[in-house]
Amino acid sequence: MPGISFDRAAAYYDATRGYGEGSAERIRDAIVAYTGIGQGARVLELGVGTGRIMLPFIRAGYDVTGVDLSQAMMDRLLAQIAGDPGRAGYRVELHQADITALPFGDAAFDLVVAVHVLHLVDDWRAALREARRVLRPGGWLLIGHDSAPGDGRPIGGAAVPEPTLVRSQWLRLREELGVAQPAGRSNMWGSDRRLSDELASLGARVEERTLAAFQRPPITPREMFEHLRERMYSSDWQTSDDVHGELIRRMGAWFDQHIAAPDTPSATAGEFQVLSARWGDPG
Repeated sequence: MPGISFDRAAAYYDATRGYGEGSAERIRDAIVAYTGIGQGARVLELGVGTGRIMLPFIRAGYDVTGVDLSQAMMDRLLAQIAGDPGRAGYRVELHQADITALPFGDAAFDLVVAVHVLHLVDDWRAALREARRVLRPGGWLLIGHDSAPGDGRPIGGAAVPEPTLVRSQWLRLREELGVAQPAGRSNMWGSDRRLSDELASLGARVEERTLAAFQRPPITPREMFEHLRERMYSSDWQTSDDVHGELIRRMGAWFDQHIAAPDTPSATAGEFQVLSARWGDPG
């Protein structure tokens, strides 16, 4: 199975997963500084979606290619740039494709980026092999993920906002009810040690690095609860209606007892981290 299509999430994805103002640009600038790529470099994103990572690259004039299983997600990306004054000069290609079988020749790209996508793919090792195949010698593969207080990829010592507490409690309740991880995907995040071990076994020089700070837009605990109720996150799409109903019942009881400010918005701050890999001559 090639992965999970996010067609059903296209309309609300940016509202639930997007960064706050300036964060995506900081991430772009940090990637450019870390890799040293110039605007002549060819950049590929695996799972480009609505452009959460690549829009700042596109708007800055980089040569960007994106692949995704969901055409609806990529249509949202195109809609966002359709009215840009500089649209005619953008260098962007989008392909509806499987990241475990990329429709590109060998050594075609200088930078391959994969952010929050490998957990959606069953054969993640095939995706890594394909990323290596399409990279030129000395090119960069960056597997990125967000690390924020309370989200399972924590920053030590930081306070956990109440909306994140809601999401964390939801995950605990799923475990209590024995809800299985969704089928057809690896359910493995970018911080998983298996990724670095596999890349090393493929001969890569591997490094973990924090690149930039980010902020997510403010959200209230009640809004987060509604997102969960409406199954806006892919981990809940396969849960049966009966089990989902029981999750909502238990969550409601916990929410009433533990959330002090249900309608007060909080903005989550975190760090964008990468696992980088390079093969061949870096020159």
